[in-house]
Amino acid sequence: MGSFNGERDLNREKRLGTDLENFSNSVEDTFVSIIQKRNARCLGHDCLFQGIPIAYSRPGSGFWGGARLKVTDISRRNPDLWSMDLFAVRSDSKQWVGRGGFDFPQINSLPLNPRIKIRGHYSRSTEARYYGQGEISKTYAEKRSDEAARYDLRSVGYELFLGIPVYKNAPLDVSLFSQYVYKKQNNRPVNANDSILFEAQPLGIGAPHSASVHAGVIVETIRREKLPTKGWSDSLSFAVAVPKYAKRYSYRRLTFIDKRYLNIAHRVVFAHRFTYDRLFDPAPYWEQSAVGGPDPIPNIASSDLLRVYQSGRFHEDSKILSSSEIRWHLQPIKLWGQYCEPAVVPFGINFGYFSGLKALSGFAGSHLLCSNSFLMQAMVGYSKMGPALEVEFGQNF
Repeated sequence: MGSFNGERDLNREKRLGTDLENFSNSVEDTFVSIIQKRNARCLGHDCLFQGIPIAYSRPGSGFWGGARLKVTDISRRNPDLWSMDLFAVRSDSKQWVGRGGFDFPQINSLPLNPRIKIRGHYSRSTEARYYGQGEISKTYAEKRSDEAARYDLRSVGYELFLGIPVYKNAPLDVSLFSQYVYKKQNNRPVNANDSILFEAQPLGIGAPHSASVHAGVIVETIRREKLPTKGWSDSLSFAVAVPKYAKRYSYRRLTFIDKRYLNIAHRVVFAHRFTYDRLFDPAPYWEQSAVGGPDPIPNIASSDLLRVYQSGRFHEDSKILSSSEIRWHLQPIKLWGQYCEPAVVPFGINFGYFSGLKALSGFAGSHLLCSNSFLMQAMVGYSKMGPALEVEFGQNF
């Protein structure tokens, strides 16, 4: 274990000592058109521009097109001083998604050295969003048309995050955090004559606004590692509906997250995330498909926590989720002028338990981490909904 992690640290030092000293402001024209600019100056520090256009395939294939841009500070004094991320895609399932945000992991110029994150999102989906709850989400595909489960959803929102470190004793970090989350969900049936969502009339129909305030604690040894090879992270948080909307939505949310990374062989890591999420009191239906925590996930279905299920498939107040995968870290490579760390996932499994309803999926694929900041993953998996290929940026464990 020691040699593996030591080798990884040494390779990163080599990257900082060689690759980033070679100034370049050229655009590299490769077969995937990766765009990068190294050692530019941003806010008085060295920074790295990273961008990738996403290929759009033939209609009906399930692939999508768009672009992602990330700007990350690479100062040697603080290799993760700040980052900006922009992301936009359009799928052939008539779905538009746009996200953007800033992350300042440690602001030394402010008292208590806080972490501040600001994120916003917009999405519009007419064919990729489902409504399923309880036994309906288990059996309706056999009894109703597939179109009956779909609905037109337009979502916009933002998150404001503040973290305060309270204890550091390497490698252990303890921090407190608070967060404000706002969402606006406008919906309408795709087929007005046959819609499960509008027949069920769950809380949230006709009242699209919701907001909540979160507070919690994070105890960890992995800090902000993008693809950890060892260590762990635990978080416990509690959320309440904002008083402005409390007359309509008076819900509360409790979330516990445990992440573990165990080096089981040379370059082989077992990664696991356990999530418990519980809603109390009436909540809008879009909150029933989400989980809280320091990085809230708006949709457990189709995320890293429950792959190969259509977005919105599960709407439940109580969720127990287990996500595991084996990661085989290959030798670091220089790709498109950047230091990249590939990892193969020969096997992974997701399990979900919702008040008696179970969900299970298996998958395999790969991760690619470039410059310790730009993470891509591609997975092929299978669930009761059938097979699927998923291409994503970032990850939740």
